[in-house]
Amino acid sequence: MTPPADQTSGARHPGYRYQRTRRVPKWHIVYSLLALFDVLVVGTGLIYVHRIVQSYHRSVSTTREWDSRLSQASTLDDTVSRLASSLDRALASGDTATAAKQAALAATGFTTRADSLRRDLSTLQAPTRERLLADLDRAKQAVDRMKDAALLAISDVGSSALDGSAETMSQLNAAETRAVDSLRTLRTDIRGVQTELFVSQEHEIAGLQRLEYLIEGLFLLMVLAATIYGSRLRGEFERRTAESDAHLRELEETYAELTEARA
Repeated sequence: MTPPADQTSGARHPGYRYQRTRRVPKWHIVYSLLALFDVLVVGTGLIYVHRIVQSYHRSVSTTREWDSRLSQASTLDDTVSRLASSLDRALASGDTATAAKQAALAATGFTTRADSLRRDLSTLQAPTRERLLADLDRAKQAVDRMKDAALLAISDVGSSALDGSAETMSQLNAAETRAVDSLRTLRTDIRGVQTELFVSQEHEIAGLQRLEYLIEGLFLLMVLAATIYGSRLRGEFERRTAESDAHLRELEETYAELTEARA
């Protein structure tokens, strides 16, 4: 005896409604990618902050170093002035011995300060080091000539050798002019290096600003991606809920039809 069509293995109940469910999205993969992107954005922000702090400390340290070098170069002018005025004291007071000691002391003070500045400048990179050291060496040579001319002029004042004193004073004035010019050139070159450093820092700041724009764009993209992800996830949940409700209604309808058929 042939079984009824609705009892065969391949038959479906008339109340059955088959709906093809689309492939389930792999939301965990999307979530992992979004989390990885968030980590990338935060990491980029941390790098940006670290570079800002490094740039600030480097700028402060560099500014202090070059301000100190400029201050040392400026103090050399004071020793040159004291050396030049030693002859005026000898002419005014007639105490050539004291004036000679003051001239030697001023020259020694210049040498000490110049050597200290030279050690500092020797730590720089070429060609900046060579340029500044050349300016300092020219000033030191001029001061050495000043000292010799000042001591000779003071000696001439003590011995009343006015003819030789006039020529010596001329040599002293020429050496003082060369020393002052060399020190002025040294200060100008130091300020030039400071200007170059400021320009370099401005370029670095411009690079940090570009990185800042990139981070801002990444943050906006992150917010947009999170919004899209949340919207799609909400839509998926609503779809799943609607499918579950529809399936439940189908089961209820099928149960009702089977109940009526048995009755």
